[in-house]
Amino acid sequence: MAVTDQTPPDELDARARRRRRFRHDAQAAALDLFTERGYEAVTMAEIAERLDVSERTLFRYFPSKESLLDPTHEQLVERLAGELAARPTSESAFVAVREALRAVGDEMDHDRASFVARMSLVEASPALQAHLLRRQSELEDAIAEVVAARTGLADVDDLRPRLFAAAAVAALRVAVQRWVASESDDELLTALEQALDLLAEGLGGL
Repeated sequence: MAVTDQTPPDELDARARRRRRFRHDAQAAALDLFTERGYEAVTMAEIAERLDVSERTLFRYFPSKESLLDPTHEQLVERLAGELAARPTSESAFVAVREALRAVGDEMDHDRASFVARMSLVEASPALQAHLLRRQSELEDAIAEVVAARTGLADVDDLRPRLFAAAAVAALRVAVQRWVASESDDELLTALEQALDLLAEGLGGL
């Protein structure tokens, strides 16, 4: 039955929960198969078979095999953009970005085991490395847009918003790498704070 304006809220909630559960189960099944056999050796058809669904159904939720490793990425970009937009206009661009990254990092902190497994797969796959670079570019776009608006540097020829955004995403990437590789129980936010402190020494005046 199609969703309409008359669809009861509890039915909408139930459908949303089923979608979230399927996405979670699909990600877990894909991660298991990738870990067992290697990313390149696994097909979408085999993942669908593991889930006992059609390949068409799987593609409806995940447009590519790569997207099974970061099914929450779109939400991450949206969350970052939302956090940036919600920061007080009196804040500098650097402070606004720093606080938005901290909010996003706090959410990522609860998924360390999955991050470790995913990073291991990325390191072993050129295709996944290229995919990760594209995803990071999307994060940079979201940050650069807000920085340009806050600082009045919307000129497409001005390199500063893009450079600032690239540096901020690099700080997040390095913090995640250190967090994943750490043998201690340190939180991601600890590494992220250290990376942002170092970034502030060079770019904090923007």
